[in-house]
Amino acid sequence: MADQHAAAMKAQQEAQAAYFARMDAPRQEMMKQQQEQMAAMQARRDEMMAKMEEMRAESMARHTASFQQAAVTTEAK
Repeated sequence: MADQHAAAMKAQQEAQAAYFARMDAPRQEMMKQQQEQMAAMQARRDEMMAKMEEMRAESMARHTASFQQAAVTTEAK
């Protein structure tokens, strides 16, 4: 009798676990999709930040070259 009761309890627990897993699957999928979207947004942001930094460095190089040219021109006069 105790064995039957234990088996019935175990079967009920397994059924509940399977039910909750099924019920939770859509939420888990949504969370996974949100994480993927966040990762994609972060990658785009990182890419844009790198591009901006590259453009800033190029601009600084141009300004430095321009100032050096101006200094050379001034010294030549």
